[in-house]
Parts: sequence; C-alpha cells; structure tokens
Amino acid sequence: PPAYSRDWGEANGCETLIEAAQRHLAAIPICEASAGDVLVFRLRAGLVAKHTGIKVSQTSMIHAVEGHPVCEVTLTPWWTRRVAAAFRFPRI
Repeated sequence: PPAYSRDWGEANGCETLIEAAQRHLAAIPICEASAGDVLVFRLRAGLVAKHTGIKVSQTSMIHAVEGHPVCEVTLTPWWTRRVAAAFRFPRI
C-alpha cells in the first residue's frame, strides 16, 4: 500500500481497510474465524475500522502497534467486542 498519514481512517469516513480486505480476502462470519484468519478492529465505536491482527488460536492473535514490536496477545473481551470483520486468505 502507499504511504499514509496517522489519520487516514478518519480523513474521509470510508471503511478503507475493510474495503481493501474485501478485494483481496474472503469475508467470513466473525464467529467462524480460526487460526490464520485476519481480524479487523474498530477501536472506538462510531469510527472506521483501522487495526488488524492475525488470529493464532481461539484465545490469541498476533498484531503490531506503532512504537511497539509485533507481539502475540490474548483476545480479551476488550478486543473481541471490537472485531468489526473477519477474513480468510483465499485458497489457491
């Protein structure tokens, strides 16, 4: 993807991240997400989704946040209630 600013998600109010995922990945119901699937998060209600993680297990995911290393974290209720969409890599 091209370079973007920190406010790219709020700049026009469009679901840019979800729309990009829909073009390249297969949308699945959130409840069916399993290891290897991509989770898209809406970090605050009313804002566009602009964070992703890769599900590792039913209870964890791998993600990165600016200024911190990539890490595996527990999918706590804080995270799970913010999942806006789930996607699976297409089978080739």
